[in-house]
Parts: sequence; C-alpha cells; structure tokens
Amino acid sequence: MQSVRSAQPPDSSTQDRSNAAIEGLTVALARFRRGAAALRAENDDLRGELSALSSARITAGPEVAAGTLGELGTVAIPAGIMAPGAARLVVDHCLRGLVAPRVLEDARLVVTELVTNSLLHGDLRESDAVCVRVCVAGQAIRIEVENPGTVGTLAANGSDPQAGRGFGLEIMQRLAVQWGVRRHGSTCVWVDMERV
Repeated sequence: MQSVRSAQPPDSSTQDRSNAAIEGLTVALARFRRGAAALRAENDDLRGELSALSSARITAGPEVAAGTLGELGTVAIPAGIMAPGAARLVVDHCLRGLVAPRVLEDARLVVTELVTNSLLHGDLRESDAVCVRVCVAGQAIRIEVENPGTVGTLAANGSDPQAGRGFGLEIMQRLAVQWGVRRHGSTCVWVDMERV
C-alpha cells in the first residue's frame, strides 16, 4: 500500500516573500531593458555623429596634403559612465585603417585612461562634456582630451595593484612619444604617439 502525502500550501508569509522577490526581479528587469534600449539609442546617435564627421573628413580630403591630415575629428561626449566607451568609438572611427592595429589598441587604451581621469579628477558636473580630439600628422597621431575643470594637478601618484587603479599616467608615459597639459579656462591633456 502506497502512502500519499498531501501537499500543504505554503504559509502566507512565504508566499508574500516569493511574490515580492518576483516583483522586485520584474522591476529590475524592466529597468535593465529600458537602460539597454537607452544605450542602444545613444550608441546609434554616436555612430550617426561619427558618420557625419567621417563624411566631412572625406569631402575635405583633396585639400589636405598627404602626410599632414590634421584633425580627424572632435567629439564632445557627455560626462558620465558611458564617456570612456564613447571615446574609444571616436578613436576607432578616426584611426581605423590609418594606423597599425597595435597602435589603434594603444590609442584606445590612452583615450580610456584620459577620459576616466577627467571624470574622476576634473570636478565635472553632470551637464559637462569631455571633448575628445584625434589628429594625424606625418608619422604621429595626437589624442587630446579636454574638460572644463581646472582643479588638481596631473602627476603620477603611484599605482595600487591591489585596488587596480593608479596606472593611467604610467600607461600614458610608456605609450607616448610625448605628452603635456594645457590650461586656459579648461584642462586639455594631449598625447603624441607613433603612427606605426
């Protein structure tokens, strides 16, 4: 003879907690989806702006002497957590096909560090923007990152391997031929790198 166990309904507090957890996950998923849609829209906008920059560069091409291409693009990027990724897109768009793949990767790393430093140390407001400028001349490329902040000093303050931070200026010094800072109502850090 088989014994049959009757399933007892869960008590109401367990059911309430389960419902609250499911509702919380549903709300979080909805926020995530809205955020992902906003990021896709922002990426589409950035790609459109970069495409416009590319078109402008192509139409001006015949007037620019080979080897002295000058400024390839300048993009103002809203200060926020998306800024380093957007800056990498700008560098990719401007330099892809003009520099060696290794140089492109190095340039992406440099612009990420410069933009991140602007966000961390530039005392920027949410309404501020970080300006990324990419130039090519002869065998060199120049990346400039400018922000409206004028606080602080640019100096290596020692890396912290355990915290995974403090490597920005060390990276820049290793990859740059030369670099510097201009301050005239804003802060612009520029880095010159070899093109090949």
